[in-house]
Amino acid sequence: MKITPILLAIGLALSSALMPASLVVGEESAPAVAGAPLSLAIVAPIAVPPGDEGMLDATTLERYTTPGGVLAAQLGQLGGRPVTLAIDPMILASIRALGTSVPKAAHEWLLRLAGLTNSSFALQWADANPALAIQAGREVLAVPHIRLDASLFAAEGTEIAGGESGDPVMPALPSQAELVAWAHSLGPIAWPGDQTLGTDDLEALAAAGLESVIVGSSNVTATSSVPHVDLGPVNGIVSDDVVSSLLRSTIAAQTDESWSLAFEALRHALHDRAAGSAAPVVATLARPAQSVPQRLSQTLDALAQLPELRLVPLDRVLEQPTTGATYTHDDVTDERAATIAQLLSAEEDVRVFSSALDDPTGLLSSRRAKLLALLSTGWSADSSLWHSAAEQFLTDCRGILGAVTIQDSSTINLLADSGPFPVTVRNDLAHAVTVYVTVRPDRPILRVLDGRVELKIPANSQAKAMVPVQTVANGQVSSIVSLSSVDRTPISTPVRVALNVQAGWETTATVVVIAAIGLMLLAGIWRTVRARRRLLATASVATASTTIVHDTDASSPSDRTNTTGSDS
Repeated sequence: MKITPILLAIGLALSSALMPASLVVGEESAPAVAGAPLSLAIVAPIAVPPGDEGMLDATTLERYTTPGGVLAAQLGQLGGRPVTLAIDPMILASIRALGTSVPKAAHEWLLRLAGLTNSSFALQWADANPALAIQAGREVLAVPHIRLDASLFAAEGTEIAGGESGDPVMPALPSQAELVAWAHSLGPIAWPGDQTLGTDDLEALAAAGLESVIVGSSNVTATSSVPHVDLGPVNGIVSDDVVSSLLRSTIAAQTDESWSLAFEALRHALHDRAAGSAAPVVATLARPAQSVPQRLSQTLDALAQLPELRLVPLDRVLEQPTTGATYTHDDVTDERAATIAQLLSAEEDVRVFSSALDDPTGLLSSRRAKLLALLSTGWSADSSLWHSAAEQFLTDCRGILGAVTIQDSSTINLLADSGPFPVTVRNDLAHAVTVYVTVRPDRPILRVLDGRVELKIPANSQAKAMVPVQTVANGQVSSIVSLSSVDRTPISTPVRVALNVQAGWETTATVVVIAAIGLMLLAGIWRTVRARRRLLATASVATASTTIVHDTDASSPSDRTNTTGSDS
């Protein structure tokens, strides 16, 4: 039966209650201090609850960094104490990437973080668990390239919008390295989730440039109790599983009574460690939920008051020479493993597909950031929500891969000996693409003159490629139309297009058209001639009639004169 930390805490506390005198923090009946105090190095995450975006927008940052927010509470309870901070670089980049639009609360939070004296090291982006990618056959995933809006960055010396006089000024457009830069006191350290690192994963961590890894004590066989060990490819920082569980139970206690019981169990566990060895002890806190446990400060204050204990930064542990040890964890099981493999495969498919984009940086950085967010260690506490977010990621990837398509076409009629083969391509991405259109006829009656026709398509639009072809004979031919990128990566699903080839019909049609035009011209001329003849005939008749009338009128006076003369 698996014993939960809280049950263990209660059990130890009850056993202590059976002793002749009860133990209360600060009382004389506390475990005696034998020699130097026990050194306890606590590692705490500066991270946010798991999400699926891989970046924090202004609204989310403001909520997390204002009083009562997760990040504000973490800083308030951990800042200035001898606790080592594991800082998520996504938070730093999210704040800096907002430029002049950064919320004032987030900007001030970053300044307070920079002013702390705590020891620190960097987590993976979005607190991604490096072991998950390794076990899916990939290397430790690199930080995404963040696209910046240059309009959000003022010229050097310009104050941040909303800031008061004397506030720090916004620097110029930062580089990718500057987005995540931080003055960490410790080198590269991996902090996988509890019981998720496999025996064979150490080589991949070293290949990714990680120098040390935090591992649980239940998986380490060491020659001494020193928590700084040599695991071969990397050094190990051995976290005491029992002490860590008791510490987490203590700060998560809901009531004063349960806190007292849990703290006494924690104290006795530390006393046992001090009695067995003078080596320091390392303990880790849990990844953040939606809120920071309110008893974190209370617990740290109580630990600091114990005379037999001294809180130290992790640097003190790493200063000690490593001792030989073996890490063993061969039965790593995660019910999400199959889905994680699908996520990694989908991102790789998008990366290959992105060769069609004129500028793939934005698309790839977004996919990588979202993928790392889904690999966050914090998701282990909520499997159902994780599966929902993972399915959405896969759906989005499928949508990207199917966003550039060849539009359906009816049968194309080609009546000339040569001409264009029209192909319409649709681009539903918010990015411009360049594809190459290829037409492959299944019969030799059609010859393609250009095997790869370049076609540039703006974002969210369509364009038409004209593939030059030449006919060899008449008939029906089916052609496979496909798209590829500049490196010949297949894009979209090929489409079969029917073509009706009637070579020579263009000449016949031309003759027919010319003949028709000629007949029309002849008919027009004939009609014109007939019309003119009718006009001439009409004019002749009219002229003759006029002549007769004139002749009649001219002879009438003479006739009248002759008649008059004869009468007289």
